Amino acid sequence: KEIMTTEMRCGLVEDLLKIKDQDSVLIMGGGPSTKSVDLSSFDDMPKWTMNNFYKNEKISGQKNIQLVSFLDNIDLEDNNLWNFLEENKPLLVQEISDYGANRINHIKSKYNKTTYMHTRYRSRIGIGARLTVFAILMGIKDIYTVGMDGYDVGSKDTHAFEKNKDLPQWLVRLGPKVQKQQMVVFWDYILNTLSKSHDFKIHDLAVDCPTNQCSFITGENL
Repeated sequence: KEIMTTEMRCGLVEDLLKIKDQDSVLIMGGGPSTKSVDLSSFDDMPKWTMNNFYKNEKISGQKNIQLVSFLDNIDLEDNNLWNFLEENKPLLVQEISDYGANRINHIKSKYNKTTYMHTRYRSRIGIGARLTVFAILMGIKDIYTVGMDGYDVGSKDTHAFEKNKDLPQWLVRLGPKVQKQQMVVFWDYILNTLSKSHDFKIHDLAVDCPTNQCSFITGENL
């Protein structure tokens, strides 16, 4: 069974039905602001995160991690990842990607609380942006975000989950102007397309953080 609309496609499983139309979610990305923002007041809120989150004790120690998702470059042979999943039992939502069904089937062979999704929106600024879109499409009303900073090309503090992570090659090749363009496309889609058909509010917890590269376009409550 699937959920299929003009904006997304995803595998329909029982855990996804529990998420649909819930009141709120906190999406924790890998940007540096995830390290600096105080998340203690969000203990009881369902949380989504991604990629190498489990390498950051602040994130892996959070209560109520409801959903995780991975990009294709995440090492699926790291036992620490699967130990975390088996202990905490979040829903693993894998994007339909260049590896197609092979990667999804490989994940399902290791962990049974798994499904797949793909949003019509897709860009270079990371899976956090796509999970934000997914949350909107799942009918969640209040969406809190942190760690969706973008990259500061002049800083070595690039990531909350991975120390000394290199800048992505597209950013090195094309420069920060393209990153800003990608952010404009993302918020244009949110505000001028999705807001016309869905009832939601996005709260950017990192709006005042110096690492936030999209503060030129975001507000505290969008």
